[in-house]
Amino acid sequence: MSASTESSSSKETLEITVKVKLLFFEASATHTEVKEEHSASSSISFSGYSTLDNMQPCTLMLPGGTGQSGSDQRVLQQTAREYLNRVQGLQEQVQKVMNEVGLVDGGNLKLADCTRLCRSGLVVELLLAPFARLNQYVESLGLRYTGPDEVKA
Repeated sequence: MSASTESSSSKETLEITVKVKLLFFEASATHTEVKEEHSASSSISFSGYSTLDNMQPCTLMLPGGTGQSGSDQRVLQQTAREYLNRVQGLQEQVQKVMNEVGLVDGGNLKLADCTRLCRSGLVVELLLAPFARLNQYVESLGLRYTGPDEVKA
């Protein structure tokens, strides 16, 4: 959830004085115009995304000012509330997916389980440890790493 506001003001004063002298007669007239402008704008936006729900990213923006309606505010509040409720249940969602995949602390995973784990949305990247690079992993399997395009037995 984020909010932004902006405001600006400007004031312009124009003063004109006309003086007329005619022999022993002198007259003057002054005209003043003041022009003031004020503007303000604000917006509230909400962005949310959940990999566990496989939902599309949600982005809502509520512009401020006179065009703002109460129904727009309610939609934004309701959507934000739904996402916050999901976050409160995040631990249960994660535990459910972990149980489905068979993931336990300190346990080993088969390659098929790694694929299921990534597809579930729980994991978006796997790090093969204790290997820092792919060539170290390939060498540990007894293969010969000859470059990024070839692995030979």
